[in-house]
Amino acid sequence: NTFRPLTFDIRQKQRKKNLSISRKSCNFAKYLNIINIYSKMQDTNNILSLLDNYTLDNVEDIAKGIADDFRKRRIEKNLTRKEISEMSGVPLGNVARFEQKGLISLKNLILLAMSLKYTSEVKSIFSSPKYSTMDELTQIRKNSKKKKASKL
Repeated sequence: NTFRPLTFDIRQKQRKKNLSISRKSCNFAKYLNIINIYSKMQDTNNILSLLDNYTLDNVEDIAKGIADDFRKRRIEKNLTRKEISEMSGVPLGNVARFEQKGLISLKNLILLAMSLKYTSEVKSIFSSPKYSTMDELTQIRKNSKKKKASKL
């Protein structure tokens, strides 16, 4: 039994995406799982976008991703860097540096977010607890009323 990678043949047919998978290379359960995953891909034909949820993040990639998203939103609203700079009060050089390198102070990021009406999204960044195990959830519930952390 040697592992054979699945091959995907993506074609456009009557404006609908079809997935053709050889049934020899996977069993029916895998086939259904792949169809389910594929149906969730809405904006791209690139199968590599499925891997986005499985890659390890680093600070630079996250910052650049936020900057890229900001630039898209700015352009969608047909705003120049100069206009967003004037609207937000963030110096033009800082806007350019943010879009190019992902570097910006928290204060300036909040000002830019507010100028594009993303205030609630920024305000809610740490609003709910995150956990991955039941032990973490128990710890969160136990410490939810505490004002500071302490070790025994």
